[in-house]
Amino acid sequence: MHTTIQWSDPRTMTSNVLLLSFFLGVVSLCLVRGQTTNATCVSSYDWANNTLGQSPWVVASYIMAACINACGRC
Repeated sequence: MHTTIQWSDPRTMTSNVLLLSFFLGVVSLCLVRGQTTNATCVSSYDWANNTLGQSPWVVASYIMAACINACGRC
C-alpha cells in the first residue's frame, strides 16, 4: 500500500513548514554548541566597535553563546 501526504489546506502546509523550520533551527544551534570563534573584523570596520573595543562579530558571538546556553537541552 502506498501512502501519500495530501497538502489540501494551505494553513496546514504553512504550519508544517514553520514547524520544520523551527525544528531545524533549534537542531542547528544545538549542533554548533562546541564551536569556538576568533571573531575579528578588518581595521576599516573599527568604527563599529563598542566602547569596550569589541567588534560587532564578538558581541554577536557572545549573544549567540548566551542563547544556546539558555536552551539547557542543547
